[in-house]
Amino acid sequence: MTESEPSNSICRNNTPMEFVRDHKDILENLAKHGSPIEQAMAKVYMELYGDSSG
Repeated sequence: MTESEPSNSICRNNTPMEFVRDHKDILENLAKHGSPIEQAMAKVYMELYGDSSG
């Protein structure tokens, strides 16, 4: 590992689609139980970058 490499996966640069795939459970929880702004942001993020198959 060099200095420029992240030490663990939490620092990796995901695309928005990868983020939704990897953290869909968190986004769905925010969309249901978050504050009004969290609900709106989670829903829009999933609509924009989520799986369009379902």
